[in-house]
Amino acid sequence: MTLHNIPPELHSQIRIGIISALISEDKDFVTLKETTRTSDGNLSTHLKKLETGGYIETTRMFIHKKPRSVYSLTAHGRAQYAEYVQMLLEHLEQKQS
Repeated sequence: MTLHNIPPELHSQIRIGIISALISEDKDFVTLKETTRTSDGNLSTHLKKLETGGYIETTRMFIHKKPRSVYSLTAHGRAQYAEYVQMLLEHLEQKQS
């Protein structure tokens, strides 16, 4: 990965925020909404793009008859994010030397 071929799934501040939030643990929709400070519709759109790209998985369940969606980072998503962070670090190192 280079600055010139960053995957489209990583072009958005909100999608980077979602992936960053999921690095440590799975999160539900409400938590991701609070973390990203975005609207329901906007968050849903970004989650769908990440899911379609294979970056996240969604588990849907009912708790006390209320729907709950929990999102987790896939191995592909984790690897792509790690490669993205590594590319940024290398870019910074080049600029400092």
